[in-house]
Amino acid sequence: MIGNKKFKYQKGQSAVEILVALAVLVISISAVISVVFGGQSITTDAQTNQEALYKAQALLENARASISADFDGVVTLSSLSDDIYSKTLSVLDLNPCEKEATSRVNWAIEGRPQKVEFATYLSDVAEALAIGGDCGIGGPGSDWLYPDTLADTDAEPSGNQATGIDAVNKIVFLSAGVGPGPGSWPDFFIIDARNACSSPCSPPPIISRLDITDEGLNAVDVVKNIGPSGKDYAFVINNRETAPYNQLLVIDVTDIYNPLFVNSASRSLPGVSGSCPYSCPQGRSLFYYQNRLYIGTHRTGGGEFHVFDVSLPDNPIHLGSIELNHNVNAIYVKGTLAYLATSDDTGEVMVIDISNPASMTHPDITGMKYNLPGNYDATSLYLLGSKLYVGRERGNPSNPDFWILDISNPAAISPVGSKLLGLNPNTAVTGIKASGKFVFLATSDSNSGFKVLNVSNPGSPQLWSCYNYSEKSSGIDFESNFIYLSNQSNNALRIIHDNVISQPSRVCN
Repeated sequence: MIGNKKFKYQKGQSAVEILVALAVLVISISAVISVVFGGQSITTDAQTNQEALYKAQALLENARASISADFDGVVTLSSLSDDIYSKTLSVLDLNPCEKEATSRVNWAIEGRPQKVEFATYLSDVAEALAIGGDCGIGGPGSDWLYPDTLADTDAEPSGNQATGIDAVNKIVFLSAGVGPGPGSWPDFFIIDARNACSSPCSPPPIISRLDITDEGLNAVDVVKNIGPSGKDYAFVINNRETAPYNQLLVIDVTDIYNPLFVNSASRSLPGVSGSCPYSCPQGRSLFYYQNRLYIGTHRTGGGEFHVFDVSLPDNPIHLGSIELNHNVNAIYVKGTLAYLATSDDTGEVMVIDISNPASMTHPDITGMKYNLPGNYDATSLYLLGSKLYVGRERGNPSNPDFWILDISNPAAISPVGSKLLGLNPNTAVTGIKASGKFVFLATSDSNSGFKVLNVSNPGSPQLWSCYNYSEKSSGIDFESNFIYLSNQSNNALRIIHDNVISQPSRVCN
């Protein structure tokens, strides 16, 4: 008897669980479908509605099926005619590893417009692994009309200049210069920004630091879960001017509270020599992609662009280099191509086939380069989808210092749009990140350090918002709708958010 009662109770509980599950399912479906039956009435043909739902879902399923073969090939498809239906797939690139896809089906019955809409996210796991997990995590979660400081932290000692930045899961890694005075100063910092603005808001703490070189560091790139041991490493660039140069330095950051400099992994760039200011041997830029590290230098004796195998991070192996006779100010790698921001007055943007690092061909021969108007260096770049965003030195007041290029055909790069940013003389765009319809810019203009562009219409970028502060930014990162800036003065780290509560007035110069 007791057993029967227990059995009946379990049956009743199962029935309740089924009802709850159905309710959750209905709520979930309602959340996914933005507008299920826009304008429909109870007299609408149910079969027509069902057909529209099927077609909208099929658009997303086709997109999802395509991502494994060609993630970048999943793009917006407009006004596809299908009997009485008009179908559209809108695709927004959120970061190098993630897209937001929205399918819409429109039709009309008895003169009344009808609409069905689905939305989902598409991820490229292979690309996330290739760039060491440095995807940016999601897209912009606000309209970025009111950029404001969320929190900031000074390096140690106060005024130590940050030269580069990489934020990974709200842990911020900074490279820094030689310090504000004589003696040895830390040139590598790890800052915990996971509670950047708990109540009350306080500076994110520096949880560890290293003094690696007397000359300081120029850039940093952090890679998660690399090598046979699956550890985390920071690759940094040495600013040393005399031999041994050891341009490449490696730090084990698996324990963020106790980073370890791997001295045995230090490497000088083969064939590189010279002295500043005209032939500087120091590393200038770097980028990690698929177990390889790409390093750019100032114009120097020997090659200015180098490739290392870092599948064993504590034993980097040089794979090849190429002499470009120009500064390599920034690097972005995707697949078998490296995109370079350079000082070449006839091709500020260079593209190099890196499939065989031991035998790379100069862009002057391949034709894979683009000459921007005027003789001003390209200083930063960022690739998202088929668009290459390029920042430059501030040149002629009428010459745009921000460009959008279509790199679908690297041998025939074409301009899409440009923008005059209004920077002051002797300044430049020092860093770029893009997400969705926004491009975020760091600049070395102490009167206009941070700018947001709306590129919904890439042919005509719109200056969307600005944040002016008295620091020269040296780098930028974007993660979970927060901007992380490295600066060459006090507040070596500045974290910026969209302050939709206070809504501060931001006047763009």
